[in-house]
Amino acid sequence: MIRKILFLLFLELVILGNIEAEQVYKVTKVYDGDTITALNGSSGDYFRIRFKCIDAPEMKQITWGEISRNRLNEIIPVDSYIQLKNVSLDIYGRTLAEVFTIDGLNINEKMIREGYCCFYPFQNGCYHYRPLEDQAKEENLNFWNDPDFVLPWDFRRNNTWTKF
Repeated sequence: MIRKILFLLFLELVILGNIEAEQVYKVTKVYDGDTITALNGSSGDYFRIRFKCIDAPEMKQITWGEISRNRLNEIIPVDSYIQLKNVSLDIYGRTLAEVFTIDGLNINEKMIREGYCCFYPFQNGCYHYRPLEDQAKEENLNFWNDPDFVLPWDFRRNNTWTKF
């Protein structure tokens, strides 16, 4: 357990040491509705970024995984520029961040507000996103209008497939 904690602290120093808040990054890939790869132009480093506080349908969730990814790709297509805020690592060593367009649009909020992602209640400091999800549910936006939609974490728990 101590080794794992030390390893995560080491990873945080290495990875977050190369990620600069407020720096401009170039989107190089959109994996799904809450994960991208971005290039730090000044260092030349690529980072896989998982959007903080949100959870998109898995790509194997027929219909909604692809729709969520496509929406994110419309908002920040490959070769567009973004900024990262509130950068941290999760318990698996993944880089988490709130992602913003250059003109200041919080993409995490937009994806929830439009009903393409869920508020992710299993991360600390995310409860300000819950009202956005409540509003999307109330308005029956996108997957909230689908009676067969399964929350991403329930889908992962009930399906034995490898994500990567």
